[in-house]
Amino acid sequence: MAVLGMKVRQTKEWDIPDLPERLKAAAAASGKSITQICNEADVSTAFWYQAIKGNKDSITYETLSGLCQAMSVSLKELGVR
Repeated sequence: MAVLGMKVRQTKEWDIPDLPERLKAAAAASGKSITQICNEADVSTAFWYQAIKGNKDSITYETLSGLCQAMSVSLKELGVR
C-alpha cells in the first residue's frame, strides 16, 4: 500500500496597527506610481486606497507579499515577523 503525502497548513496573523502608514511610506520610497505598484502586485487601486485609509481590517499574506515585491521592501520592514 502506497503512503500518500499530505499538506499541513498553518495560519498566522500579525497585528500591525500602523501598516497603512508603512505602506504609504514604502510606496513613496519606491519611486513608482500607485498604479504601477498595484499592477505589479495584481491588486486594484481601489483596494490600495481602502487599505491605506484603514478601511480594510485584514490583508492576505500573499497580497502583502506582492505589494512588498512591487515596492522592493521586505515583509519584515513592514512589521511581519
